Amino acid sequence: MITVAYFLLWMKGPSLSDSVSSIASVGRKRRIDKLTKIAESNKKQKADGKLEFSEFGKASAKVFDAFGLDQFGPDRFKPPSVTLPDTLVNKIFEELKASVQLNFYFVVCKARFRANWKLIRETCYVFDGFQPIGTSDSVGFNDFREREKAEHVGNVKILLEHELNGIEVPANGNVEYVIMIEGKIILLLEAKVDDFAMGRAQNYVECEVGYELNCSHQSYIYGIVTNSAQWFFNRLDSDSVKECLESILFDVDGLPTRNSVRHVSCIIAGIIEDMKEK
Repeated sequence: MITVAYFLLWMKGPSLSDSVSSIASVGRKRRIDKLTKIAESNKKQKADGKLEFSEFGKASAKVFDAFGLDQFGPDRFKPPSVTLPDTLVNKIFEELKASVQLNFYFVVCKARFRANWKLIRETCYVFDGFQPIGTSDSVGFNDFREREKAEHVGNVKILLEHELNGIEVPANGNVEYVIMIEGKIILLLEAKVDDFAMGRAQNYVECEVGYELNCSHQSYIYGIVTNSAQWFFNRLDSDSVKECLESILFDVDGLPTRNSVRHVSCIIAGIIEDMKEK
């Protein structure tokens, strides 16, 4: 079974109320109105009017309509990219190859939690201060989660099970990975099972919430949806969402190719660098 994971990148602004008032646009108001109707029509809507991100994912066709997307999907954009040193790319490549050989890469449950983590973790090494501790693949699933909660320290932190709550956007829920640089949240990762439409819809709503919480200092926000082979990078602003599809390719032995791992890693690092500079 293929694991679909999706990421959200954002940077926190100083005031939530200022953020909400500063990002009003006709396009965004229309999105929020339609997302509100989706929440109101769902039996699992909470007493506070919110609906879990995962429930929005299940209503993918309605979410795509809320974001003004047709059967052709969003417009395309070219994501930022930076050059990573060969030593780092080789380390990422060897980590992913080992995961595939140990059957970690496309297996759900314990393994899914580590699969894309390897690429993200190693890519973060490009930023000073990242101090990963307790990342051995030999630890149990629950031990792994507890270690990451307690022991990732430095300028770059990775937190787990972080909750996002919309203000005007009627959505909330936990996101498995949250990556922070110098106290600013820049990347969120969530894992799902083999449904790109569901993952993308859920990611768009997460992006909408992140944009709302952050937009006084950021004119757009990034998200990533991936099944470890295909990587949908999206960028949402007040008026639209745009997307780009990249892939990690596999050779005849079913192992990832070095150049495609380099390409995707450089884009992820480029997005983090872009958000870090805002």
